[in-house]
Amino acid sequence: MAAKEIARASFDEVVELIRDRSGAAVAKRQVQELVMRAATDFDAFYVGREPQRDEASTLLVLSTDGKGIVMRHEDLRSATQRAAEQKANKLETRLSPGEKADRKRMAQVIRQAFEEAKRRDPEKQRRWVVSVDGEPRQLAAVKAEAKRVGVKVTILLDVVHVFEHLWLAARALFGSSTPRAESWVGDRLLALLSGRSGGDVAATIRWWAKKSDAPLDAAAHKAIKKAYGYLAERNRTRLMNYAGALRDGLPIATGVIEGACRYLVKDRMDRTGACWSLRGAEAVLRLRALRASGDFDEYWKYHLTAEKQRNHRARYAGDLPEPLPASNRHLRRVK
Repeated sequence: MAAKEIARASFDEVVELIRDRSGAAVAKRQVQELVMRAATDFDAFYVGREPQRDEASTLLVLSTDGKGIVMRHEDLRSATQRAAEQKANKLETRLSPGEKADRKRMAQVIRQAFEEAKRRDPEKQRRWVVSVDGEPRQLAAVKAEAKRVGVKVTILLDVVHVFEHLWLAARALFGSSTPRAESWVGDRLLALLSGRSGGDVAATIRWWAKKSDAPLDAAAHKAIKKAYGYLAERNRTRLMNYAGALRDGLPIATGVIEGACRYLVKDRMDRTGACWSLRGAEAVLRLRALRASGDFDEYWKYHLTAEKQRNHRARYAGDLPEPLPASNRHLRRVK
């Protein structure tokens, strides 16, 4: 019950639910331990399953996104820990605006995604396509995994992220949500989809900034700089071959993974006041993924079998142990 309900409810709510349904008073810490135990066999369960294959398809598409989860200080990565320790907060009892950084750890499964892709196309006969949002560490991880697996991948930058940066520049140039801004964004986007490079489009943003009729304030200059930097950065602009992608029938947006990541991670983990341990966060995400995938009931049968093997068969293989200690041989065993 704890394993199934923790995927959608908080630990306190699960404690209450168990009490209401069964009459059993289970402590919150015990529920946390039960949940961690319940998720133990997640990796083995999926490794042992027959991979899905679609022999008719010539494409194998991977999409990756990340969501930050607020973590306990001891479970942050070392670099984030150091950054958090060097901060001096203005208040003792709460965080002020701008002080909420360096509290999260990103949830991403890039290696697992490549392992699953390898299971689906072990001979590497299909065309592998990876859609990314352009975050540098994400991009580096994707390239490293492709090299590790030994496969050539076509990496494409999510066009929606590009679209958002075009709107960032448009609002700085023409004001918020004006018809002129909308037309300007449409022209820039059409240029990208027609084969112009990210660097070319970035150059037009600077040209328009210099040509602006009214002087731009500091906030507008900052927005222009951010949009230009995103589009002109060499590692990103190489991933904006949208004309070629559309010609080959490849996906150029990551909307599916964005929505899935928001539902799977953010809706459950980003609740007000939540602060996670690494083990607890991993366990809850795995159980939530099982429920979202419709695999929970099948997994639970597998998990119970694995528990029986760990707790009984593996311990009592062969002859049963003598139940009486050596010093108490005078005791008589009653059958």
